[in-house]
Amino acid sequence: MKDIVKKIFFGGLLALLVIPMINSYVRFIPLKPLSGVIESSPDTVLNANSWFSGRYQIKKDDFVKDSFGCRNLFIRIHNQLIYSLADKQTVNDVIIGKDGYSFSLGQAQTYSGEIFPGVKNMVDQVDKLKYIQDTLAKLNKTLVVVFAGGTVIFYPEFLPDKYKNPDNVNAYTCYAALFKYSGVNLLDFNKYFDEQKSKSPYKFFTYNSLHWTKYASCLAGDSLLSFIERYGNYKLNHSHWDSLVLSEADGTEIENEEDMNLLFKLKRDKLAHPKLSFKPDTGANRPSVLFVGDSYFWGLKRVYNIWNAFSDAKFIYYYKKVYTKGSDETKSVVRLNLQDEIKKNNVFVIVCSEGNYPSLGWGFIDDMYGVFHGKAPLYPEYHKKVDEIKNGIKNDPKWLINVEKNAKEKGISVDSAMTLEATWIIEH
Repeated sequence: MKDIVKKIFFGGLLALLVIPMINSYVRFIPLKPLSGVIESSPDTVLNANSWFSGRYQIKKDDFVKDSFGCRNLFIRIHNQLIYSLADKQTVNDVIIGKDGYSFSLGQAQTYSGEIFPGVKNMVDQVDKLKYIQDTLAKLNKTLVVVFAGGTVIFYPEFLPDKYKNPDNVNAYTCYAALFKYSGVNLLDFNKYFDEQKSKSPYKFFTYNSLHWTKYASCLAGDSLLSFIERYGNYKLNHSHWDSLVLSEADGTEIENEEDMNLLFKLKRDKLAHPKLSFKPDTGANRPSVLFVGDSYFWGLKRVYNIWNAFSDAKFIYYYKKVYTKGSDETKSVVRLNLQDEIKKNNVFVIVCSEGNYPSLGWGFIDDMYGVFHGKAPLYPEYHKKVDEIKNGIKNDPKWLINVEKNAKEKGISVDSAMTLEATWIIEH
């Protein structure tokens, strides 16, 4: 009997060693791809230089670690054990709260007041927004600021205790008071969804996502169009709600679960999924719009199709990358002529969620204010990213050598070559 147990144990151990190795080449065990941003080391080439310098051994070791058979399965087993036994997860900037609720670390820190932009800075931003709004109004144009909310402010009871905020003083509450006092056009979904929380039969957020449900995205899109109609005196074509289908949460409604790459599926809510239709409107009086915002905008566009209501539309993601209605191409914000966009567009919308209130506008507010005072845009977030990449080049000897070679070939300075390299990376 003991011999049989030993043989079974030895056979199982041997299988654990041999099967992944065979699956590296044959792939006879189909494995579900991992979700999220997965960086895999590329294979390397063996030559005398790489061998004697030691680079081949290091790069080959990294490649084998990232590509061996059953790697995805072992990662899921590892993540599942951490989640089930320690109530933790491996996704960057996501924390696990009570009863399995997951939250954005940035949202939690903003809600608790740990990340706070300072009252002086907030007053300055609201004053600039008021000036921009009044100046646009004189040009028969409309400015709207949207507070998209977030899971933390919607489910504070499930936050880890260290992020609780009994005094309720944070970027949101201060900004909300300043907006009310100044008269800046604010569509506050923080407030609206909280008021409807106990009344609505359908959920606005799920316990394992950082964004709106599809129902909330459609409700927000419809409400935003009505808000623009009210303050801009426009008649916009809304998507028609054909029906609501109750089905299992999917897509961005379970994004945290997907990114955790667990072995077993978590509990999924039955959610309301609107079925929409849209009758094209070719009327000549449809306004054009410029959106600036964070990832919550994608719910307005991809779920509600808000761009359909406008004759032309652009979206500047974090005031860095420009997306244009009717085009698959994107471009850097520095290639956008802000003065021309002010002339061409009728409506300007800033969409900001809870974790981003401390950086409201991402430099767009300052640049708009500057344009109205005869100053060129600064695009601070873009240039910050350029500087980060250039510092990365300086700290990577191999990368720096390639950039120096390119600079010599083009007859430009190394700094200019680094800037070109950083610009290319951002835009691609």
